[in-house]
Amino acid sequence: MKTRHYFLIALSVVAITLASCTDDKNLTSEKITRLYNEKAAELCMDKVYTKIDTGYYELNDPHQRYVLQKLAHAGVIEYNVERYAWFNECTDIKYTLLKKVQYYCKDSGELDREQDVYGRGESVSYELEEHFMVRVQIKSGYKSMLVESLPKPSIEDKDLEAPLYKEWEEDMLKNNEAWPAMTAPEPPSVPVERKDIKCHQKKETVKAKKSTPVQKKSYTPVERKPRCVAMDFDMAERYEKAIAAEVKAPAYILAYEITAVKARNIQLIRDKEDFSLAARCEVIVKSANVTPQGHILMQNIIDGIPCVLKINLTYFEDKGWVIDADEHEVRTEVKDKRGRTKTVTNKICDFPEPRIDPSNVTVIAAE
Repeated sequence: MKTRHYFLIALSVVAITLASCTDDKNLTSEKITRLYNEKAAELCMDKVYTKIDTGYYELNDPHQRYVLQKLAHAGVIEYNVERYAWFNECTDIKYTLLKKVQYYCKDSGELDREQDVYGRGESVSYELEEHFMVRVQIKSGYKSMLVESLPKPSIEDKDLEAPLYKEWEEDMLKNNEAWPAMTAPEPPSVPVERKDIKCHQKKETVKAKKSTPVQKKSYTPVERKPRCVAMDFDMAERYEKAIAAEVKAPAYILAYEITAVKARNIQLIRDKEDFSLAARCEVIVKSANVTPQGHILMQNIIDGIPCVLKINLTYFEDKGWVIDADEHEVRTEVKDKRGRTKTVTNKICDFPEPRIDPSNVTVIAAE
């Protein structure tokens, strides 16, 4: 009876094991989305960051200042702007109108004609010089979203972790080889040939000089920049002091998150030769938790914008289903500024990076 009892227990264990293995090989939309979100977090693709330049710096682009106004209105930054503007009096020596000559009739006193006289003279013009200094600081409520630098994935295989290196006695050995210095022989000198000859002094024959017409030299005006002097010295001096105090630093802040919500078109692929099991499918990811700075700085992005990605999976007996995300090197030929060709090696990950496109959003007109 005991033997039969043990046999039934063994059958139950085998059945449970087979059932668990079968369940483990099943792929569902929920399992794939979980695997994708875990892999995206591992590769630092689950969050998107944007940059805000902070500090006190010159910003003359009105569109960029308008973006800072939006960030200030949303409560993300503290923003102030200063304007330094003045006119410069610019003088230039060039071919210009020197004077106008008016001819009047003696008998009638009426103007007969006018004549413009041109030549090299001083030309005066007035130019507006305008500068804007902005002061930008992240508000305390949003400092928790800041990162010191853009996060990079640090994937470590614990099975391949190497031990700490400890120096051996042989590593401390110094190279004691010393050989006498050798000097290269002097190269052979170049032979010099010399010939002494008698020279008779030649009589100079006077030739009639032909008169050649003197050609007039063509005059090419030299391009020169006009000399400009600020008409408001106090304003120009204040701007110089402001630009000397310029401090600018980029701040990387969270824009939005990316999360997988659904997997579709799941296909299982079994190799006929080695019976390995793989799968491919499409994953729908969406933008989520969009921050005010993400909405303003990244083309009016909002929550819920979808993106479809194609991924491949491989089944391992010890790990179960794993999303393929191998790194491989890609070499490209590029030319530098001098036109020389050089090879640039970049690492590319097979894991698809999501591209959220806000242009697909349907805009509803306000009533």
